[in-house]
Amino acid sequence: MRPCLEDLLQLLVEEFRFDAMPGALQAIEDGRVKWRRRQLAAMVRDDPEEAARVLRDELDYEVMPPISGVRDVRFDRLRRW
Repeated sequence: MRPCLEDLLQLLVEEFRFDAMPGALQAIEDGRVKWRRRQLAAMVRDDPEEAARVLRDELDYEVMPPISGVRDVRFDRLRRW
């Protein structure tokens, strides 16, 4: 996943000793979780078959393809910068 603003903020606070308000690191971590879940959702939409494969083969979920048919992998989005 791409770095997010929260990664930069945490770097500034922890590595470069920038001052932070109480609770700032918790807010940064919460924001990072929100960002990563959003990124994960986008990746699943771009390659749902890979997501289904991981759920099925690695995590023992039962996953059924949609009645409307399997969607193509959106390689243009996976390749994009």
